[in-house]
Amino acid sequence: MNVKDLALASLLALTGCGLFVRQGPPLIPLEDDPSVVFPPFFDRVPTEVGASGGITLVDGEALRALQIAANDFLPPDSTDAPCALKKEAQSYRILRQGDVFFISISENPAHCGRESPALDSGARYAIRRDGRILRRRLDGQPEFPREPATDSDGTWTPAEPGVSAPLEEHPPAPDAG
Repeated sequence: MNVKDLALASLLALTGCGLFVRQGPPLIPLEDDPSVVFPPFFDRVPTEVGASGGITLVDGEALRALQIAANDFLPPDSTDAPCALKKEAQSYRILRQGDVFFISISENPAHCGRESPALDSGARYAIRRDGRILRRRLDGQPEFPREPATDSDGTWTPAEPGVSAPLEEHPPAPDAG
């Protein structure tokens, strides 16, 4: 395999990961309140809605919060969407704490005949009782905003997102030994 073929194969592999990145209309505006801390969603076994013979009560506020999260995370239902990007191919966990609903959305690979989910294929939401999204974290995003990186002299130069300064602008690192 030559370098050109290897580069093309690498590019295709990397773009394949983007298949499960959210597609569709812009996300609902949110407050992104960093004081909102998501609870652990997987520290206990949830009660399954729709379990055989069971009756589950879901109030309207919980249903609305779940709909807001699901509609924000995935594009509108479409017959041509890949299986993994359909709402029924997700698992939803919901926890209410006071006036806030915490919702975790994760891919259910078994629904699409797969054994494992794609990387970074889920999200977590904090939604107020009135329907406002307080916080949204897509899988792979940092939990809290990161502090700007600084050089050894304590300064840093901001750049446009996705653009780094040319190497010649950075002084060489001092010798460690």
